[in-house]
Amino acid sequence: MQTCRIVVAVIVLHLLAGCAAFKDTPRQDYTWEMATRCRASPAGTGAAYVARVDPDGRWSANTQSDGWRTDCPKLFECMQEQLQATPYRQWLEQLQRGPFP
Repeated sequence: MQTCRIVVAVIVLHLLAGCAAFKDTPRQDYTWEMATRCRASPAGTGAAYVARVDPDGRWSANTQSDGWRTDCPKLFECMQEQLQATPYRQWLEQLQRGPFP
């Protein structure tokens, strides 16, 4: 019975550690936030959206319809604007300071 408890405890610890490994990197969090700003902007990005963000912050786009010619350029332009308006280091410093000065 004691051996069974130990085995179960080890399995649970491995599962918890595995879930923690799937947390996004700070670069991913930054890129996702910039993408969220683009989707929420009044100009909008149409049917285009950021579909995936790699751990180093590189991202790829997709579209829900035939918006490659019209909507993807809007998304790429907005992402460039957001990335320039709030550089990564500035965003990271704001994140570390917290929401209140």
